[in-house]
Amino acid sequence: MKINPYDKVLHEASDERKEEKQLELTHKLEQQQQMKNKYLIRVKISQIIERKRLHLNVSSEDSTDEP
Repeated sequence: MKINPYDKVLHEASDERKEEKQLELTHKLEQQQQMKNKYLIRVKISQIIERKRLHLNVSSEDSTDEP
């Protein structure tokens, strides 16, 4: 069976395009994961700050209650 050179070129171009698409998707997923990680870090930091603030408020209230 003889392979048409035109079909071969189209097939190779299709394979290259699939690889490019896969790289684009991988890159997009990596970016989304980085954004998610940054968001989670910000949330964690704000939780820590809130806990510290509450702890300081409780500590200062405790000290004012004592005679």
